[in-house]
Formats: sequence, structure tokens, C-alpha cells
Amino acid sequence: MKKSIFVLVTVLLSKTAIAAQQERTVQYIESTASNGAIFFHMHSSEGWVGNHECNSGGTGVHWVIQNPDTNIGKNQIALLMVASATGKTITVASSDNNCVAGIAGGKGFKVEILKIKM
Repeated sequence: MKKSIFVLVTVLLSKTAIAAQQERTVQYIESTASNGAIFFHMHSSEGWVGNHECNSGGTGVHWVIQNPDTNIGKNQIALLMVASATGKTITVASSDNNCVAGIAGGKGFKVEILKIKM
């Protein structure tokens, strides 16, 4: 019984684990004409937690707000704009370990957590 509970807890925790996380300032913000997704790029790859193909080395990581027309997407865009306008550091993270298609053939992580450091 104890072994079954341990396995169940391990599986549940693995589903909520952070696959990617970065803490930096925003370098630039872009939007696609095809689906309206919002992409942003952080200053350098410093502050990167994780080793993944979405990490583009010294140029940093692309992050994507896939559904900017939803309430969640609008909230994420508002936080992103405040952080960009004020130069505040943000922490952004994703529990999804898959890259999504980015701009100009690049790849990015879907934003699931976005926090501004005050």
C-alpha cells in the first residue's frame, strides 16, 4: 500500500513540475500575424533554469502567450507590458516540456506562470 501511494504522489508531482523557468528583464515583444500569439525574449540566457532545446544559448529563450484573446492571456500581456515599461525583472515558467513554434522558425515555451519582481 505504501508503495502504491508513493508512486501515485510521484506521478502527480511530476505532472506539476516546472519544465522551464527564467528570471530576467524583457528584451523585446513580438506578435504573429497568423494566429496573434505574443512572443517575448528575455535578456540573455542567464537566469535560465533547465536545459532544453528551447534554450537558444547566449541569445536567451523565446516565451509565448498562445491565447492573447482570453482573460488569462490578457492578464499575462498586461503584466508583461508593465514589466517591460518599468524595466522590472520577471519570472516566467512553464510546466509543459514541449517547445511551441516561434517566430522565424524559432521555438518557445508556453507561458504558464508570469510574476513581476517588485
